[in-house]
Amino acid sequence: MVQPIQAEISVSDTQMSLLFGMAFAGVFAIAGLPLARLADTRNRKWLIVIGVMVWCVLTAASGLAWDFNTLLLCRVGVAMGEAALLPAALSIISDLFTRERRSLPVSMVMTAGMVGASSSFLVGAVIIDMIASLTASGALEATLAPWRLTLIAVGLPGIVLGLLFAATVSEPLRTAAAVSETSLKQTWRHMVDSRWAYFGMLGGIALLTLVPFSLSAWFPTFVIRRFDLTAQAAGYSFGTAFALCAISGSLILPWVADRLAKKGRGDAIPSVAAVALLIGAPFAFLAPLAGDARTAVLLVGPAIFFLAGAPTLATVAVYMIAPLRTRAQLQGVYLMLTNVVGLGMGPTLTALISKWFFDGPADIGMGLVVMAAVASPVALVVLILARRDFARRFHASALESVSS
Repeated sequence: MVQPIQAEISVSDTQMSLLFGMAFAGVFAIAGLPLARLADTRNRKWLIVIGVMVWCVLTAASGLAWDFNTLLLCRVGVAMGEAALLPAALSIISDLFTRERRSLPVSMVMTAGMVGASSSFLVGAVIIDMIASLTASGALEATLAPWRLTLIAVGLPGIVLGLLFAATVSEPLRTAAAVSETSLKQTWRHMVDSRWAYFGMLGGIALLTLVPFSLSAWFPTFVIRRFDLTAQAAGYSFGTAFALCAISGSLILPWVADRLAKKGRGDAIPSVAAVALLIGAPFAFLAPLAGDARTAVLLVGPAIFFLAGAPTLATVAVYMIAPLRTRAQLQGVYLMLTNVVGLGMGPTLTALISKWFFDGPADIGMGLVVMAAVASPVALVVLILARRDFARRFHASALESVSS
């Protein structure tokens, strides 16, 4: 939806990248940890309900924005909702499932985010087609642009789901190990004591996400500008590839890591993330260099599978190695790193690279190429360095789980 938004309210690529990234990431950096601490110590059901309602109301409100500033405010509100939602949802899962059975439900929660992201591309394409068809036949006189109707259509159903969740779900009892409260200072001390297990693993995946966040932000716009695709065609093609590849990758990669971990491979998570990066990064590099739209979409599919699927591994990692009473807070740290580094910096750096070193908006694809070429090797080195300490912490956590 970048092109129609820019056409209607005169927003530059750099401003769009701020809406994609830093407006969202900055809120996570400020609010994510305090909200995660609430998830560790307060009623998580109502934290989820409030998060969903704020998220959906302000997504729909974005469809009524009249300039960059109002879009920015709505985006900040959406970030607040998501910052409250994920740590609380994952904290509930940690109480409902044992350590051995936790990977799949955690992966499914994280995959729900992929469903939402991919549906935005597909819903956008469907609504644009529907409005164009109805308008052309005279059955509808549209008063709102299709991109506005898309945001409203994506946001409103979530309000109903939030109310349904509030009416039907009860707050589960916390396990005995989670009853005592843990301060942010104690959580930080625990992270520092196992610094490479946490900062190496979570930081490496945060660096990895520079590439998929840049692709999800700019690849549809790239194929529109480079190959003269319509917004509908770009939405259908990229939305389908994103949905199939990101969702399957978010389920399959954690499953592989979980199988390896059950066989005693304490370094399973960083190892699978590193292999995923080695396979996915070349596809991310080559996709923007393709000579036609079909080849570009075919190449971006594997990149999305391996790179957009890998961040779910970090969430599973937290629930593998962190003490129960700190998990939501540590999940908040990971979300902060991912959003500040991957979402906050990726789309903006891509736009700035294309502006400073290439031909600006027309060369947004070269910004994607440079991002894949530079970020991927750095992330790979960090993940490899994290393997030994992560394995040590994994085995220590297994002993703690048995003793508790």
